[in-house]
Amino acid sequence: NAMIIPVFYFTMCGVVYILRWKPLKIMGLIAYITLFLGFTHAYFHTYHDKLATNSVNLQSIELSQAIKAAKHKSHINIVNPRTTAMYAVTRFFDPISPYQWAEQKSFPVHTTVGTDYMQYGRYTFYRWMDNQVVNDKQSALIILKGTDVSKLNQSEYYIHQYGNYDLYLPK
Repeated sequence: NAMIIPVFYFTMCGVVYILRWKPLKIMGLIAYITLFLGFTHAYFHTYHDKLATNSVNLQSIELSQAIKAAKHKSHINIVNPRTTAMYAVTRFFDPISPYQWAEQKSFPVHTTVGTDYMQYGRYTFYRWMDNQVVNDKQSALIILKGTDVSKLNQSEYYIHQYGNYDLYLPK
């Protein structure tokens, strides 16, 4: 939009003009610090549990630990009933070059939220435990807690817990 630069310019002119008056400068700083502290408290204390378990916020330390622990496997299946948009997260924690990504990604699945890729490289993403996941005895399996794992023979796996994720490594 061509109007954004003039809007920013005149906004800054107004802010500079107002901030010349010292009491407004002090009140503005106090208001800013108060709002910042309120946001910080709400984010890290009040809503922390909701944010930590919401799979939309997938960039959790626990998931990165599970991915790192499974790196020695040639293939990793990730099951998350809330979303299949895990490819961005795995690319963040286990980066590959854009050229490899372009060669290895699966055909995109268009959803109402955006575009999902169900597979690339050594990662495959599932929303539920289907027979393909259950019958794959060679791959590591990362599952979001709360997912129905009744089809899975858990005695065939070493199970490691990483917060909201469980890592199943074949025996």
